[in-house]
Amino acid sequence: MGDNNNMKIGIVGPSLPKWKSKEQIDKAKREIERILVEYNRNREDAILVSGHCPKGGVDTWAEIVADSLGVTKEIYPAEVNKWEDKVVFLNPSGFQTIKEKRKGYKSRNIQIAEACDVLYCIVPSAVNSEYLFCKHCSDFGHPSNGGCWTMNYAKKLGKETYLIVIE
Repeated sequence: MGDNNNMKIGIVGPSLPKWKSKEQIDKAKREIERILVEYNRNREDAILVSGHCPKGGVDTWAEIVADSLGVTKEIYPAEVNKWEDKVVFLNPSGFQTIKEKRKGYKSRNIQIAEACDVLYCIVPSAVNSEYLFCKHCSDFGHPSNGGCWTMNYAKKLGKETYLIVIE
């Protein structure tokens, strides 16, 4: 479990463009609320762990729901809009070059998987959608997304994981 016996609940999933209907989005938000309320019913010290996707979607909805419920958040945003980390070169003084590594989505997803005690990946059903196959789950029925990659990484770490497909 998390520090000081706090239960850390990871909630991840696809960005907004992969969701095809307002009904699916509303169901996903209700599912996020159900998860957080369930953990908070018995533990006032539950913490949301997520990744603050710049394209919106599950990460953003989880933060909004957590705020509405008064749930503490532990957010790991990517620093660059790339899968891999990126080294940037800074030259503040004009005399020496300083390198800094900026965190991409892969490193951000690893942080989420390592930080959480349990992880939920919430995805839209592929019914009536162009998304047919998730390369991370090797399964048909929902779109490929970084949330499934994160869920599989969490599984490898021995974490409890759940895939929730929203019809």
